[in-house]
Amino acid sequence: IDMATSIVPMGMCAQTSIQLFNQLQRDGYQAGQLRMIADAYFLAMRLFAGRVEVSGKSFLGHVTGTASILSAISAPAELVAAGLLHNVYCNGDFGDYRRKITPGRRKRIRNAIGETAEQYVYKFASRRWNVAGLRETQAQLQDMPELDRHVVLLYVAEQLEKHLDLEILYRGDYEQRCQHYRQNGPLLVNMAQQLGYPGLSRQLQEAIEKTLGSTVPEELRRRDDHRFSYLSIPESCRPKRMVPALLALPRRIRRQLRKHRGTSSMAALQKAE
Repeated sequence: IDMATSIVPMGMCAQTSIQLFNQLQRDGYQAGQLRMIADAYFLAMRLFAGRVEVSGKSFLGHVTGTASILSAISAPAELVAAGLLHNVYCNGDFGDYRRKITPGRRKRIRNAIGETAEQYVYKFASRRWNVAGLRETQAQLQDMPELDRHVVLLYVAEQLEKHLDLEILYRGDYEQRCQHYRQNGPLLVNMAQQLGYPGLSRQLQEAIEKTLGSTVPEELRRRDDHRFSYLSIPESCRPKRMVPALLALPRRIRRQLRKHRGTSSMAALQKAE
C-alpha cells in the first residue's frame, strides 16, 4: 500500500459486519486472522448492544469503521481485532453496571481475541487521551515499544473514523468538539506522521479540515445534553415493562433472580410483590 495516498474514500470505511468482512478478504488477511477478527466483532455486537454515539450513530458502527481503517493500512490482525473492542472496558456492557477494568473482564476479552489483542485493548483504556495526555504521548512516541506505538495508531484511526462521515457535526455539542480539533488536530496529524504513516496523516488532516469547513442542517442535529456515548434501552427492557413479565415467572425462578439484586427492575419487582 502506498502510504502517501489517501487510504479510505471520505465516508466509505466499513460500517457493517459484511462490509468489514468483505474488506478483510480483499486486504489479504488469512483464515486464522479472519476468525479472530470475526470473534471480536460478534463479541462487540453483544457488549455494545444498544450503545449509541452522541450524534445518534451506533457505537458498533464506530468500532467497525475503526477496524476498517486499520485493515486499510494493513495493520496487524490483532490490532484490527482490538479496534473492534477498543473502548470495551469503559463502554462495554458486561452485565454488572460498572465501568472499570477487572481481571474477569480482561480474561473474557483475552479468551475471545488472544493475549496480544487484549493487551492493545487494555493499554488503550489505561492511557490518557485528553489534551495533556496527547502531548505527553507525542513527546514519548519515538521511544515507545512497538506495542504502545500500535495503541497510538489505534487511537489515530479511531479519531479519523469520527471525521470520515462528518459524525462530529451531528452532535449537540459540535461547536465544542470542532474547537477541540482546531486546537489539537495538528497534534493528531503529527502523531500519525511520527508513527510512519504519511498517508494516514494526510487523510486525517483532510478529514478534520472537511469537518471544520462543513455544515449540516440544524434539524438533523441531536438536541439533548449527552456529551458521551450512552445506552438506548428498548422499551421492553425498561423497569415498568419488565415487572409484569417477572411476576409471571415461577416463584422458584424469582428467588434465583433476587440473588442478583441491585437492578431497578428487581427493586420494582419486590415492591410489586
